[in-house]
Amino acid sequence: MMGLILKDLYSLRSYFVKQICLMAVVYLAISVAMIQSFAFFAPMMVMSVMMMLISSFSFDETVKWDTYALTLPLSPRSIVGAKYLLMIGSLMGMSAVILLLCGALDAFTYREGLGQIAATTVGVGLTYLVMCFIVMPLFYKVGVEKARVVMVLCFMAPMMLFAGVASFLGRTGVDLAAMFASLSAPVLAAGGVLLLVGLGFGSYLLSIKFYAEKER
Repeated sequence: MMGLILKDLYSLRSYFVKQICLMAVVYLAISVAMIQSFAFFAPMMVMSVMMMLISSFSFDETVKWDTYALTLPLSPRSIVGAKYLLMIGSLMGMSAVILLLCGALDAFTYREGLGQIAATTVGVGLTYLVMCFIVMPLFYKVGVEKARVVMVLCFMAPMMLFAGVASFLGRTGVDLAAMFASLSAPVLAAGGVLLLVGLGFGSYLLSIKFYAEKER
């Protein structure tokens, strides 16, 4: 499985390094010159990293990787699992590196505190992780280009759903903010982790199913 992960990293190496350097310069300049906050730089870098990793599917389609992979003694579980490990591992690793860098820069400049930077970075990271869990099965089912539309809906649908539910509860006199405030932080955290793990595991199983169908 490590070889499959390295395959993606090698294919993205030149593109990844150039884009990361470019995005780092652009977002750092915006953070320092306009916003004066590293709470902007950190999440934007995490977003850029995740979008570049998603492009690994496009590289696979370009070189007809799936056609070749199906001739190898590799199971769909290994091929799909390597892609999920690449996404999750890169997200966690890059988030840690970026947070440490921004925390060090912030300590000598604006002194906003690592807590605020971490909160925005983790929020963006979790958003993109959920987005990946939703669209990755579709990448295997219909391809990258057709699935890109769903990526847009991944942002719009939750916001529209939340706004609709909040509006409905508001008309019925239910205070949504008070409901969440009444729950303890450990309960909310545990519930969020369980939902994320369940979504990720379901996404993984569905991706395996779709990828296995290519063998038929």
